[in-house]
Amino acid sequence: MSIENRSEAAEKRLLERAAELRTDIARELAKQDEEHFADLAGEITDRSEESVADLLVDVNLAEISRDIEELRDVEAALRRIVDGSYGTCQTCGEDIKQDRLTAVPAASRCYACQVEYENKTQQQHARL
Repeated sequence: MSIENRSEAAEKRLLERAAELRTDIARELAKQDEEHFADLAGEITDRSEESVADLLVDVNLAEISRDIEELRDVEAALRRIVDGSYGTCQTCGEDIKQDRLTAVPAASRCYACQVEYENKTQQQHARL
């Protein structure tokens, strides 16, 4: 498969994923509005119910945040397709293997650089 065909296939997968994420985000936001967590909080009668309500709010917000972060990654990958840098590791400049791009179409780093990035990020969070 030529580079152009691979880019077209990747673009199609990325556009489909972006649409799915936008739908998920909209659904989660609508769900949050429908559940009226503020109203629920007013009906809480003890601390355990308050904890459950807080947990539900946190879970929904975490899901929305995760989807928004992935959508940003997908949109960045689409920009890389347009500017011709898709498939090139943004850290080391080497080509990202096709297997990795197939598994993670929005990948901006080769596997080795991604592992190094995640290890550094994990160490920084551990210090906090």
